[in-house]
Amino acid sequence: MSVESETSENPKSSGRRARRQAETRERLLSAARKVFANTGVANATISQIAKTADLGFGTFYLHFQTKEEAYLAVINEGFAKLDEQLDEIMEVACGQQISWSEVIKLQIRQFFDFAGDNYDLFLVGFAGLDIGMRSGVELRRHYADRFSQMLTQEINRYRVNQISDKQLELICTGIVAMLSRSAIWWMQQDESDTQSELSIEAVSELVSQFAISGITNAFPFLKQ
Repeated sequence: MSVESETSENPKSSGRRARRQAETRERLLSAARKVFANTGVANATISQIAKTADLGFGTFYLHFQTKEEAYLAVINEGFAKLDEQLDEIMEVACGQQISWSEVIKLQIRQFFDFAGDNYDLFLVGFAGLDIGMRSGVELRRHYADRFSQMLTQEINRYRVNQISDKQLELICTGIVAMLSRSAIWWMQQDESDTQSELSIEAVSELVSQFAISGITNAFPFLKQ
């Protein structure tokens, strides 16, 4: 029969502590999203974040060293969920050989759906608030790269050599800028006015048509 030493920790107690720490961290991140969206990153304070999370001031420092570290965690972990959803679309598209234009539509629709469920995250990430401007640039580049990789695979099928990386980067950066601004614009409309007239589905379809038209005009050899 084995006996635990006095210094060993009960696995159940350790598991409960880990769960509590994870839950506390999630509360802080959720509160940080709200505070950053409402006040901007530069004006936000750690005290505001802790108060919004209904936690003690010192609890913040058990999880993050600075508000900038919390800000990066909000952005990176929040948009990681969108990446997972877009990856799932690509997996289905590859398995079913869906056309590139249909993939664009599916990705744009997912982008808008995610934005609708995460308005504060989009506002902080893409709206260009104070130090968030750097993150906005990085986010646009990140999603432009995703569109670029998908279109590069399609372009390579036609063995077209005159398309430069910069041309493709410009097109895809424009698409992401249009997506992010359109999503924020729609979410800021009065629900009794524009949103009742122009649904998120309608906005997604309109933006998709605009993006696909722009791509085919830039690269006429691509077929929808």
